Amino acid sequence: AVPTLQQLSAMLVVACLLALSVGAAGTDYTLPNGLGNGLYNPFTTTPLFEATRALPSSLTDAANNGWFAQNNGACLPNLGILYSQAATGPAPDASLSIYFTPAGQVAGVKSTIYGSGNSWFSGHVGPAAPAKLVSKGFWEVEGSEAWSISLSFRGPSDVCSSTSSPLALGDRLVINQHTIAHSMPLTTDEATQEQFQPGSCMATMGQHWFHDVEGGASMTWEYENLLPIVPMYYVDGPNKGNIHAFFVTTPVSQPGSDKRGADNWDAIPLPAKLMCDNFCNDDCTWNTHFWSTQHIYLDSNYKTLKCPGASWTSPVGRTCPSGTLGGHHDVLVTGSSSITPSTEKSGPRDIVIVGVSVVVGVCVVAVVIALVVVARTRRAHRSDTELENAALQTPSDV
Repeated sequence: AVPTLQQLSAMLVVACLLALSVGAAGTDYTLPNGLGNGLYNPFTTTPLFEATRALPSSLTDAANNGWFAQNNGACLPNLGILYSQAATGPAPDASLSIYFTPAGQVAGVKSTIYGSGNSWFSGHVGPAAPAKLVSKGFWEVEGSEAWSISLSFRGPSDVCSSTSSPLALGDRLVINQHTIAHSMPLTTDEATQEQFQPGSCMATMGQHWFHDVEGGASMTWEYENLLPIVPMYYVDGPNKGNIHAFFVTTPVSQPGSDKRGADNWDAIPLPAKLMCDNFCNDDCTWNTHFWSTQHIYLDSNYKTLKCPGASWTSPVGRTCPSGTLGGHHDVLVTGSSSITPSTEKSGPRDIVIVGVSVVVGVCVVAVVIALVVVARTRRAHRSDTELENAALQTPSDV
């Protein structure tokens, strides 16, 4: 049967409502070929470039190397089976944990931070997890002056699956998949769309990109606004533009603000000026004196990762690639410094706003059409009724 105009209008309204519900959903990023082939933890000893630890690549590998299953080996929904370096779980000297699937594959990592900065030396009075980032769900409270952040590499249905995947690490990077499920950009194009600011490139690491939870690609230079996960991307080669690594960061030197590196944290807490070397922005200035960073590489090819155009005088092979805001500390700049945040591409948030606006407009038109159809139908029905009544009241000519 051919639907009536009323039915078509009703269907159009329902379709609009469905489109709105889909448009309101967040963006999920994945890499079809996977994140990489393993987990590597550099800079945990001094000199910094002498050792990079390969982290357990499977549940069996973790168990055989002194890691301990937590929660009685139960698979936590959306996360996986948690293994820590201490039998009692994460600790100040054993802060990094790894999630595995029941099939034994890496499902993600968990980093725990401790303590507060409460002295002139730290330059920051407050907890290692800023209250704003806790309220936004990036850091989870673990106890007295302890907070954690989890990063998942596989989807919710895969982290507790007993079926092995062809991808060694998975295909995504999601912050706290069990709560806020904040998907991180896996390419530089996605990072641009998500309003990340491009920073410097360093050998073995790649190019750093940063996001301010208040300013987006425009840094406010306030520690409580810096997204605590900083992705790094390949700048050339077959993987150009894809994610290669990330680091976890906190404005309180770990563990617990004792001004030294430990376990899986970079051996040297970064003074604010050195943190600025990760940026290519002369405006960089922080309202804290120190940062701790915990680097995780996602592929064994980190040894050969270089930054094109790096000067031999730079001990970390640092450059400011094309598209950054400019040099810092008078390092070599290989690209334009004329780009400003106001000229960056519109991100998904802007696209979603425009898209939703269009859909809303279409829906309004659909609703108006539906109302007009209903009004005309009622008017026609009323006219027919009036004609019938009139016919009944008119004397017959017969």
